[in-house]
Amino acid sequence: MTELKKDIQQALNAFSTQDTYTAAINFWKSLGYRSDRIPDVVSYDNMEMFTQAFADRHIINPAKVIADDWVSFSVLFQLTDKEINEMCSTEVQSDIFSDFGRMVNNTIINSYLFVSLELSGKAYTRTELATITREINRCFAMPVLVLFKYNMLLTLSVINRRLHKIDSNKDVLEKVTLIKDICYLKPHRAHIETLALLSFTQLTNKVRIDSFVKLHNTWQKVLDVKEINDRFFREIRNWFLWSLKHIRFPQIRPADEMEEAKEYQSKSIIRFITRFMFCWFLKEKKDIIPSD
Repeated sequence: MTELKKDIQQALNAFSTQDTYTAAINFWKSLGYRSDRIPDVVSYDNMEMFTQAFADRHIINPAKVIADDWVSFSVLFQLTDKEINEMCSTEVQSDIFSDFGRMVNNTIINSYLFVSLELSGKAYTRTELATITREINRCFAMPVLVLFKYNMLLTLSVINRRLHKIDSNKDVLEKVTLIKDICYLKPHRAHIETLALLSFTQLTNKVRIDSFVKLHNTWQKVLDVKEINDRFFREIRNWFLWSLKHIRFPQIRPADEMEEAKEYQSKSIIRFITRFMFCWFLKEKKDIIPSD
């Protein structure tokens, strides 16, 4: 796990020296995802060029995707059952940019299309990035996973899609999940850990993944807000229990105010954890507590 996190950090750092397309390909390789399914044309210099190439399914509204900020859009690769099984040392045939083919939660689906989009703005809201993700997805038959780059930051955007309840020939774009504002020069530990959990190696340590359906469901579980919160509180609880065994806070108070030792230690550790978390929150808000 330590080596994996180191590889991820190095891949993130490379965005400062490599072009976005190359850095994005290497970033996904660091997580264990790779594919030879690459189109003849991989990069488009602006939104107009992108629209000309992919307008047969949907005409994008330039205002919705903040078209003036588009620097470059790149199709990285398509990941299907074939690539997943190759990583598992088996083989399944599939055509490049194939349409849906399996059911996942009432959605026909058999691949992700990995793309990158570099933007010129300094900051974007969750709503803006989610809207761009939805508009891009409307141009393709399969779910599109977008890696945004802007102002020395990255955001990973994953969308969930399902079949239309009335028209089975259509699909509905549902929730967009973001791993937002990853600083690729000095990535936050929490971002590194989340990305590590999404790596193919870590996923297959817990679940046998031999198809895109299983990969899709496992990704959704890792990125689920409830699951993230549960992991966070499990770590806090484990730290609390460890602290009870190894940390002792002295009782500097009059004898008649002394508390029972076990209760006092528990209260003291809880106070310490909550104060530490508050300081961490202030540090994350920038300019209040310095990072260094």
